Amino acid sequence: NTSNWEFCGQVLRQRGDKLYFQVHNTIKLGDDIEIIGPNYDIIKISLGELFAAEDGTKLTEAHGGGGRQVAFVRLKKGLSIPVFAVLRRRIKK
Repeated sequence: NTSNWEFCGQVLRQRGDKLYFQVHNTIKLGDDIEIIGPNYDIIKISLGELFAAEDGTKLTEAHGGGGRQVAFVRLKKGLSIPVFAVLRRRIKK
């Protein structure tokens, strides 16, 4: 069996509307993302903006692997995402 989803990150923290996550696999602008909480709560977002955590520069994509890149996205006000929630992206075929 093949999956339509790929694990792409893990939530490190949330500061206001900024959700910081460790990138594990490539993630790009326009990707459909699901954030899955520990109780299998699923929040769906379309990746319209992506930022580098170290300096806030806008990114078009982020990569995992040896670089251990940390990025952040902005969430709608009122959303609260727990640490260690995971991000997955829909695989485009």
